[in-house]
Amino acid sequence: MPFAPFVGVNHHRQSIVFGVALLEDEMEATFTWLFEHFLHCMFDMLRTAIITGQFQKCFQILDIVSAHSTSKSMLWSIYNPCDLVTMTFMKPTSIGQKTIEDFEAMWLDLNEKYDQKGNCWIQNMYNLRAHWAKSFLKDTFFAGMTTSGRSESIHSFST
Repeated sequence: MPFAPFVGVNHHRQSIVFGVALLEDEMEATFTWLFEHFLHCMFDMLRTAIITGQFQKCFQILDIVSAHSTSKSMLWSIYNPCDLVTMTFMKPTSIGQKTIEDFEAMWLDLNEKYDQKGNCWIQNMYNLRAHWAKSFLKDTFFAGMTTSGRSESIHSFST
């Protein structure tokens, strides 16, 4: 049964639990229901930044439900399913180029160096780059959070 904590940070950088949900499944309709109800409980005032695990449906739902937020996928969850070549490929992209142009140039160089043009997973990550590449997110405040570790620590209490 999927466990979905909503965790934030207060002005002392301490974790705050806004709410939790036990979900019946991981279907798009379930996540849509969850985010719509969470938004309602927050008096339709969603924060400017949301950190999520890496799954594309979540991004699509967040884009629909919360047009005013910037969602961010975490690099640890991007690395998780990777083999060594893919991890080697993705590592430089996590360093955080100063500009989007620098990121794009590095991405092209890495594609040529590691011959990953046919890798569907790599291409999907490129399509989602606005959600995880630091150069795309440098103007968004995330309260010093770089992973969804706060949610994971809350999750450990539930198991």
